[in-house]
Amino acid sequence: MTFATRQPHPDDHVLVVLGHNGHPTFKTISTEEPYLTSLGIEMVNLKHSQYIRYLVVASHNVFTLTNPDYTFDQALDQIIRNLILSEDSKQKYFD
Repeated sequence: MTFATRQPHPDDHVLVVLGHNGHPTFKTISTEEPYLTSLGIEMVNLKHSQYIRYLVVASHNVFTLTNPDYTFDQALDQIIRNLILSEDSKQKYFD
């Protein structure tokens, strides 16, 4: 996921929607957190959806993991990996 053509905004949020074991993974960004939450719910609740859980995270929480050696994409991938591996994440972060 590359944002080279888009300037970061302080209200940006990232929607991550995951399938079984993280495959497939859908990611998008918007300043409208309620919209992203609604989209995540819709994607998970479709009758034949391949997605099983979602997370909306403030982009500044992703950027706090970012340093010169760790890009935004890598930080976001690390969050996804941690969520897949964490059993508690199912109750704590996902509907």
